[in-house]
Amino acid sequence: MLPVVPGDDLWRYRWEGMIQLHGFNPYQASPDSPMLLRFRDATWLKINHRDYAAIYPPLTETVFAGIAASGNAVWSYKVIFALADLVGIAVLRRLLTRSGATADHAVWYAWNPLAVYAFAGAAHFDSLMILALLGAVCTLDECLRARMPFSGGSDPPGASNLYWASAGLLGLAVALKIAPLALVPVWAFAVHSWHRVTGLLALTIGPLAVSALAYGYPATPVFAPLRQFGNGFRVNDPVWWLVEAMVWPNPSGSNGFYGGCALVVCLALACWFRNDWRRGLFWVWSAALLLSPVVHAWYVVWVLPLAAWRGADARAWFVFSISTFGYFLLWEVNHASGKAWQEPLWLRLAILLPPLLALTWRKIVRRLNDGAGKGESKPLNSDGSATTS
Repeated sequence: MLPVVPGDDLWRYRWEGMIQLHGFNPYQASPDSPMLLRFRDATWLKINHRDYAAIYPPLTETVFAGIAASGNAVWSYKVIFALADLVGIAVLRRLLTRSGATADHAVWYAWNPLAVYAFAGAAHFDSLMILALLGAVCTLDECLRARMPFSGGSDPPGASNLYWASAGLLGLAVALKIAPLALVPVWAFAVHSWHRVTGLLALTIGPLAVSALAYGYPATPVFAPLRQFGNGFRVNDPVWWLVEAMVWPNPSGSNGFYGGCALVVCLALACWFRNDWRRGLFWVWSAALLLSPVVHAWYVVWVLPLAAWRGADARAWFVFSISTFGYFLLWEVNHASGKAWQEPLWLRLAILLPPLLALTWRKIVRRLNDGAGKGESKPLNSDGSATTS
C-alpha cells in the first residue's frame, strides 16, 4: 500500500508542518491566508477546506512539524504511521495473551484491508492515537490483574503506578485525537476509587492542555476551528440520519446537540458496565463512534483492535470495516450530483446492512447454542453427581 496515492488529508499535514518551520502558527492562519501566499505550490491546491485553520489537536501538529523537519516527504508520513500501526499490533498480541486468548487472534485487525489502507495507503495519523490507546488499555489490564489477588483498601506494590501510567497513555491518545475523552469515565469506574479522579483528570486532560498552551492557548483559539468544522459537517453518520428521518429533525440545527447526546450515552454505558471495565470500554468506544455526526471510513479502524480483543461477539465490526469501503463512492456520487456529501439511501444501506445482518446472525447462533447447552444431559458419576468435565 505504500505506493498508493494518499488521501487528501496528508496535504494538510505537510502544509501545517511546513509553515510551523517558518514560524507560523497553524491555528492562526488557514492555507488560504494571504500571509502564506509565498508558500503555495502545486500541492497547496490538493489541501481540503483551505479556508479552515488547523483542526487537529496541538500534539498532532507537533508531530507534523517534526516530520516536516525531517524532509516532509510523503513516504515519511506513510512509514511512520504504518510503523505505529505495527507496534500497536504487537501491543494487541500482548493484550490477547494476557487475557488467555491466542495472540494470533490479532490477525483480525492486522490483516484488515481498511487498517492497511488507512495508514500505509492513505497516510492517516490515527494509528498514533490507536497505539497510545492500546498502550493505555494494556497497562490498565495489567494494573487490575495485579490487584486481583488482593483484598481490602490497599493496593499491591506497583499497581498504583500502573494505573497512573495507563491514565497518562490515555491522555496521550486524547492529545493526539480528542475522541478518547469519551473513555475517561471507564478509567474512573475501573478501580472504584473516587479519590483518584483528580489525578485521573490531570493525566488524561493534562497533555492536551499543555500542548495547547504551547500554541498560545487561550489567546490563540486553538480549538475554535475544530468546533466550527465539527458543527458544520455531517458525513456517513450511522444513527442520526435515521433519527432525523423517522423521529424528529435536529432541534438545534447543530452537531453540538448530537455530540452532547453521545457523551451522555457514553457516560451511561460506563456506569452500566462499571463492574466489567472491558465490556464497558468496548461499548463506550463503539457508541462514541456510532453516535458521531461524522464517521469517515478510517474512523472505523479505531474500534477494530478492541473488537479483535473482544472475540467472536464483535465480529460484526469487521464486516462493517469492509462494507464501509462504500464510503469512498461518496466522491463519485457527489461529483456526479454536484452536491457536497450527499449520501443516497442505497449507499447507506449497502454500508450498514451487512454488519447488522452479521450481528443478527451472531445473536441467533448464540441463542441456539445456549438452548442446545441447556437441553443436554450431563453424564453422571458413580455416586449420582454430575461430571465436571
